[in-house]
Amino acid sequence: MKSRGGAREMVAARRSRSGARGFARPLVVAGLAGAALYSYGLQGGWGLVPQPPVLALAALSLALASCALLRDERQGLIAVTLLFGLLLPVFASGRGQDANWDQLNYHVGNAHLFLTDTYRWHIAPSQLQTWLNPLPYVFQYLVAESFGSVAYALLSAALAAVSAPLVYLIAIELQEPHRLRPHLAFVAASVGLTGPMFLSEAGTTMVDAWAAAPVSLALLCALLGQRSERRRSLWLLAASGLLLGLVTGLKLTNGVYAAAMLAAVLAIGWPAGRLASVAALAAGGAAGFLAGGGWWAWFLWSEYGNPFFPYFNGLFRSPVAEGMPEAIRQGHAADIRYIPSGPLWALAYPFAWAKGAALVSSELPFRDARFALLLLLAPVAAALSVRRRGQADAADKGLSRRRMLAWTFFGSAFAIWIGTFAIHRYLIPVEILTGVMLMLLFLAMIRSRSAALVAFTLVSAWLITWGRHPDWGHVPFQSRMVPSLASSELYAPGAMFVLAGDQPLGFAAAAMPRDVRLVRVGGNLPMWPVAGLGHQAHRAIANHRGPLRSLGFEPSTPDEAQAYRNFGLSRTGRCRSEIVYGKTLVSCDLHYSPPSRADLGWPPKRELCSGSCAVARALPLLGGD
Repeated sequence: MKSRGGAREMVAARRSRSGARGFARPLVVAGLAGAALYSYGLQGGWGLVPQPPVLALAALSLALASCALLRDERQGLIAVTLLFGLLLPVFASGRGQDANWDQLNYHVGNAHLFLTDTYRWHIAPSQLQTWLNPLPYVFQYLVAESFGSVAYALLSAALAAVSAPLVYLIAIELQEPHRLRPHLAFVAASVGLTGPMFLSEAGTTMVDAWAAAPVSLALLCALLGQRSERRRSLWLLAASGLLLGLVTGLKLTNGVYAAAMLAAVLAIGWPAGRLASVAALAAGGAAGFLAGGGWWAWFLWSEYGNPFFPYFNGLFRSPVAEGMPEAIRQGHAADIRYIPSGPLWALAYPFAWAKGAALVSSELPFRDARFALLLLLAPVAAALSVRRRGQADAADKGLSRRRMLAWTFFGSAFAIWIGTFAIHRYLIPVEILTGVMLMLLFLAMIRSRSAALVAFTLVSAWLITWGRHPDWGHVPFQSRMVPSLASSELYAPGAMFVLAGDQPLGFAAAAMPRDVRLVRVGGNLPMWPVAGLGHQAHRAIANHRGPLRSLGFEPSTPDEAQAYRNFGLSRTGRCRSEIVYGKTLVSCDLHYSPPSRADLGWPPKRELCSGSCAVARALPLLGGD
């Protein structure tokens, strides 16, 4: 028989739970309102963006609402999945149809070339990016063309939201069991998935945001493998390698994360030993790369003699690269304009991001204090951790190894990225983990979990509202993502359009009927008409018997005129224009006559020959002496 004291305790507990539920209801309403305010405010609605206190209140109410509802880790997982599964599509749909530079240059164009098998028909319509793996963009192109641009924006944002539960689970895996563990993990995921670059790509044709999910899943597999028995650990590491190899095959810049995972696996001990663990990771990585990019590498090898054309050409020496600048012929085609000049500059980058300095690691300005705060707090947390090192290791050496794995992956990825590209869009898989790493720092600095949660939540609300994301370009939603130019004045049956500038025009392959041919002679892939791909372009122009026209957005540049002269072309006759993606697209009639030696303004004389003298062989074709 139960005592009266026990009965009173049960009644008090029941009242407490009832009171908590009653307290949670208004917080839920406030949280939902905060989510709507925050989503709309990020788009500039109601003028909220310049008012951080309003958004801070919205973000804080959202965090409080979530924390009041979370009673276990499963509820936290459901909450974070639903929150970002709804918030990101709403945010993306409010911005309009995506019209970013890369989409116009190669996202749409490459997908169309692949689906219509016209890589051999058009010549470099998307400049250097023509030969990037088209597979990541085929799916989005088909969705947009079949169901409209609104459907694609919603689907793209939903795919980006897949990272939310994965980041949440990573945060759970890096904590000791505690009743506040789901609350801390929820806030950590919220910080990561409101990063400016991640938000800027939500709902766009850029793949870095949704490709961050396989990278996060790969890290989660490695963390689970660290605390598993030998056989399961090897399978989990193989799965991690498979995911990283897959995203690297789809987009080579993701190789940063494969290299970072290798460094992380080598840095700590494993149930199956380092050698077996590295072998499992490498085997999975090789299989994933072949699945994601092996077929495309074979196509490039068969057509151009380089499986990564136009990159790494110093190793493969593709004959197609003859007549291009020395940098491309030697395989230095990567964009290195943002790489810092030394370690001190690299350490200064996060503080430039926090200040909002323009063009440090991005084509457009943004503001983000997450990395700067990590740099400031890391030494403090490290010093406090050293003092408690013996206690922590005795309590859970496995947890310490998992945290070391996460830190090594995070730090290695950042270091490799800043020394290889330093293009901020490629850092999104690291950006979405910043909340998790900040959570670990707060737990290291503050012993009380409750106090750590309060401090972390307040700082997170400030981080979220301080950030400013770039806008890569949007227009009002259209029925089709790619406008049809078949009925416009720009189109002429059997026309050849010669592209000379560095403007994004690859989309024209999908916008024009199949009888139109695009030939690139300039841009970020400068060519000379005496060898390689430039010779192919010149031969196509010289042999063309239909309408010959230019194509480009206004205004044109002097480089375009020189590129036309290099190929014996000059503008003549009438010009036509059409408004496309909110810009004026102009096409003028071109006249061709074989260029003489005096017309060739590029490349400099020291670049006229590569290996054998291509110029001497080509002068008869060009009509020179």
